[in-house]
Amino acid sequence: MWTLRTCFVIAFALAIALPASAQKKCAGCSIEIKDNRGSNLVEYRFLLTPDSLTITGKTEREHPVNYTARTWAKAERKQVRTLFRTLELNDFETVYAGSFGNLKYISSENYPRIIQLELKMNGVVKQVKVTNVYALPVADLIHKVNGLLPAETRISYREEDFKRQPETNEK
Repeated sequence: MWTLRTCFVIAFALAIALPASAQKKCAGCSIEIKDNRGSNLVEYRFLLTPDSLTITGKTEREHPVNYTARTWAKAERKQVRTLFRTLELNDFETVYAGSFGNLKYISSENYPRIIQLELKMNGVVKQVKVTNVYALPVADLIHKVNGLLPAETRISYREEDFKRQPETNEK
């Protein structure tokens, strides 16, 4: 016969084991986002794993910058687990490409927006390249990721940024 104490011990052991097993389901999982933010001189790199967040970049002079590298706070872990649990790699195309109609000219600081994603889920890797276009699956992922990023490093990815610029007759 089971005593009340035995039942509590079993319940406690299960409560501890469940989060660990949920974590194991996503062993080796990561979301990497590289964003040039419309410049061929800079790059921001966001790496999210079930355990940590790393944000790095390179400046206009190719100098590496380390913005942050930290483990998730307890409150953030639930969001991160949900993000990985609900991420469907099949929702993403390999390439999204748009026109350059939103750019009046191209220069090193006025460059097509390029975002590269590397999504790893349970041994499957999906590479995604987004060139100067607003793609809904990418926007949805970025919106979810932004909820986990410090405000000053969030990714700005808005549909209106890719609207065609009106023609002007400058003389």
